[in-house]
Amino acid sequence: MYIKVGTRGSKLALMQTQSVVDTLSKAHPELSFEIVVIHTKGDKNSRPLCEIGGNGLFIKEIEQQLLKDKIQMAIHSMKDLPSELEPHLTISKCWKREDNHDCLILNHERSLSQLKQGATIATGSIRRKKQLLKLRPDLNVVDIRGNIDTRIQKMKDNDYDGLILAKAGCNRLHINETIEVLSYEQMIPSCCQGALAIELKADNVDLINIVNEFCDEKSDIETNCERYFLQEMNGNCKNPIGACASYQDGIISLQAVYGKEQLYYASISGTDAYQVAIQAAKQIRKQMAGTVSLVGAGPGSLDYLTIQAVKKIKEADCILYDRLVPEQVFSFGKEDCEWIYVGKASHQHTLKQEQINALMVQKAMEYKNVVRLKGGDVFVFGRGQEEVEYLKEKGISYEVVCGISSCIAAPSSAGIPLTTRGVSNGFHVMSAHNATGEFKNIDFENIAKSKDTLVFLMGLSKAKEIAQKLMEHGMDSNMPIAIISCATTPYQKNLYSTLSDIQNIDIGLVSPAIIVVGKCVSFHETRTLSKAMKKELFFPCHEKNQLTKLLSDYKVYEVKVAQIELLPYKLDHIPDIVIFTSKNAVDGFFFGIDDIRKYCHTQFVVVGKATATRLQSYGIKADFIPSCFNAKTLIEELKVNKTDIVDYFSSDIHDEIDGLESVCEYHKIVVYHNSEIECENMYIAHPVIFTSSLNAKRFLKHVSNIEEYKEKGIAYSIGPKTTQTLKEYGIKHILQANEATFQSLKELIDEN
Repeated sequence: MYIKVGTRGSKLALMQTQSVVDTLSKAHPELSFEIVVIHTKGDKNSRPLCEIGGNGLFIKEIEQQLLKDKIQMAIHSMKDLPSELEPHLTISKCWKREDNHDCLILNHERSLSQLKQGATIATGSIRRKKQLLKLRPDLNVVDIRGNIDTRIQKMKDNDYDGLILAKAGCNRLHINETIEVLSYEQMIPSCCQGALAIELKADNVDLINIVNEFCDEKSDIETNCERYFLQEMNGNCKNPIGACASYQDGIISLQAVYGKEQLYYASISGTDAYQVAIQAAKQIRKQMAGTVSLVGAGPGSLDYLTIQAVKKIKEADCILYDRLVPEQVFSFGKEDCEWIYVGKASHQHTLKQEQINALMVQKAMEYKNVVRLKGGDVFVFGRGQEEVEYLKEKGISYEVVCGISSCIAAPSSAGIPLTTRGVSNGFHVMSAHNATGEFKNIDFENIAKSKDTLVFLMGLSKAKEIAQKLMEHGMDSNMPIAIISCATTPYQKNLYSTLSDIQNIDIGLVSPAIIVVGKCVSFHETRTLSKAMKKELFFPCHEKNQLTKLLSDYKVYEVKVAQIELLPYKLDHIPDIVIFTSKNAVDGFFFGIDDIRKYCHTQFVVVGKATATRLQSYGIKADFIPSCFNAKTLIEELKVNKTDIVDYFSSDIHDEIDGLESVCEYHKIVVYHNSEIECENMYIAHPVIFTSSLNAKRFLKHVSNIEEYKEKGIAYSIGPKTTQTLKEYGIKHILQANEATFQSLKELIDEN
């Protein structure tokens, strides 16, 4: 058998590889070996490991050669291996490892205690640096990279007082320098330091068996324990981490360290290497981790968010949030809060539950306050208990903030009482399916006979089947049934029927939806499109703005249909006239300004009071505002000479202002990009405010009941251009503001 063995090209790596090859060749003379030197990214970069990606940089290229069958075996220092190996690769059982202590190479003195105040010590390891400064806070610790010989030479060339290295490497290279071995009490070494890792493809069973002949049981148990700890802590070079296991008389003892700015220690003993590592990790997390608050966000509307939930969101450093969390909660978070979407829709999971669990722990190790924000209530079909158990298992402190479940809020929002004296004395809540989509846990025989109200969650796709099952088990076919879609949100839509009639209905609703069955359903209230519901308004927009504040007496549902991105620009001239037709254009103009004094002779022209106000906020008063706040009036009223240089700061969308190019030296300067945000289809049951033609187009294509809205819906328009777009879409009831201002639009809404 001919075996190519991959390794790095350093003197130490070649010596380690040669020792493995010699051992195997002696025991198996039928094997032939070739050592292949492979240069890795880590060898080519002199920056500190924590800045360039960690230890995996020393093995990636070698592993790629293994996977491609260019080599059959690779030799690494085991401490260079990441906590998780590449798929299809494995490492053999551990051979007897060298001394795993760290040591101090001294340039002038004989020991650490003899070093002068402020002495300079070099190391490339953040773990060594943190522990050394814990021993001697006065020392000056500097970064150093390179192989062992290079580092020693750098120490001498720079007249450093010392250098920290692994004792194993010094032994293997027979380093002849003044050395002080650091005890485990002084410095816990890197996980698996002193051990060699022999990496092979997992399906190369014959070669694995040959290599495993030289396993040293003590070393194998100890390194396994240390690697388990590394994996459990998701260790890398960015945070200091170390572990030292000792196996004797059936007992394995582990000393471990982990931290960030501060170091935390654990010391655990036991008979099982994996459990010892798990308990050590748990002990450290208990000391350093923040708190995870599992918070119920209610059924979807901000109105149903509890005071305690808002408090936790405001305090959070990191929030892991679900799909059904109301969008407005983002306004409560701190400016530097990290928001991570972990939502789940049917058959569409951003992350699996196991990944969400691990992410909670990871973020708890990074932040003081972490919120797991869940739709509805934490413990009502929310897998909250699974998350609690996982946090307890990992040693993370937690608390639970209950939320209002949709099983209560949805019927209430439709005017359906779950209990009514003489009609229903209770209610049953159940999930309509299990993990495989079956009715495995529903006892239809008993619930069909019950006089209580039945509430089914997560059952929209099985609504007809639920009704059929209830009738088959004896429930009256005329029993009322309701399906409430997107409860408590502006997109709520309700369907009412009976168990028998619903079989012939095209349900046509979207999830999330709640199914309610029982006599109490007959008390429902019908949601209709009418002026009586004017107190609730839809507003397609791209950002929170003054209009929403002006309409504080109304319930305004902002629907994000666009986002604005400011763009850099450069000018090779100073214009005579600058034109702005939006606040975004003003912001974009000043985004690229280095010295406003260049524009001291420039005339500033704006369309609209809001644009003028934004310009004024930068200390510039508009020189000209047309009598009507639209582009057509501006072109008619603005006096422009053919020699005038006119710069129009705008988006990349063509509009009427571009007509100026025929009467002057016209330049359109694109300073922002107005891009569309794709949103889910929505049912519209309230009037809609439209403040731009473009946002109207973007919004209307997502209205699921568009034909109904065209005939019965009310549209409030800010101006002629927007009105024209609405007419083109066939909207029949359009009310237009007297002038294109938010104040005028508010007055229009107040009057109608």
